[in-house]
Amino acid sequence: GNVGALHSSTLQLPSLRVLQFNSENVTDLDDFIGSLHQLRILDLRWCTSLQGLPAAIQNLRQLHTLILTHCTELNTLPQSLGQLVAMRELDLGGCKQLSTLPESIGQLTALQQFALSGCDQFR
Repeated sequence: GNVGALHSSTLQLPSLRVLQFNSENVTDLDDFIGSLHQLRILDLRWCTSLQGLPAAIQNLRQLHTLILTHCTELNTLPQSLGQLVAMRELDLGGCKQLSTLPESIGQLTALQQFALSGCDQFR
């Protein structure tokens, strides 16, 4: 079936630590994502219709891994990404429409792995 957007009515999982969702049908993540306070790993690789992330992602204070590999329609990242100070790995490889990064990315002082390969729009 066509998923479209993931909404709060779909997921009420406050203890969830890993969310792996790989679907070409997901176009956006609802603010529900901000209620997953225990989330450590968010893996959205191959969500080829995903265009952006909600500002509510800033609530994921425990998140240490964000994988957006091959999200080929992703064209923007929220400024609130800089609030994810536990982030150790950020993979944006193959995000062909992404041309800029939020300035706040400089606040990710724990970041150890950062992949931008295949981001053809970057100059």
